[in-house]
Amino acid sequence: MGSWGVGPFDNDMATDFVRDLDNSPGSERIVMIERALEASADPSEGFLDHDEAAVAVAAAAIIAASLPGGTPFQVAFEPGSLTGEGLESIPTTVPQLAARALERVIAEDSELDTLWAETNEHEAWRTSVRMLRDSLTEAANEGA
Repeated sequence: MGSWGVGPFDNDMATDFVRDLDNSPGSERIVMIERALEASADPSEGFLDHDEAAVAVAAAAIIAASLPGGTPFQVAFEPGSLTGEGLESIPTTVPQLAARALERVIAEDSELDTLWAETNEHEAWRTSVRMLRDSLTEAANEGA
């Protein structure tokens, strides 16, 4: 699975996604984040691939950290895209999109949840994702 922790950036796919964001112009970053979230948010798409789910968790964490009063995440690297150019004006629909994507990440039709279920840290991972989802839902409700 390429994971070394339960945090949103503690896996290979999230690291690759953040690297791609850092290497992209700031004007493209929010579009890349929205696409990552949209790829995971639609339950009609069937079984959610673990790579798409891991990227959605990272994208949601970037959005949560970028919102007013958002809590930055501890990461082992210093990606500029976490709070950098292109995230100054997050569309009001994105926090709710991120929350929907996270709901699907922890659903029964998620390969990532299935893989975490095979570990001793499944509940810690789910708690991390739920806390992130809840903070995004709260932000979406405040912005409504």
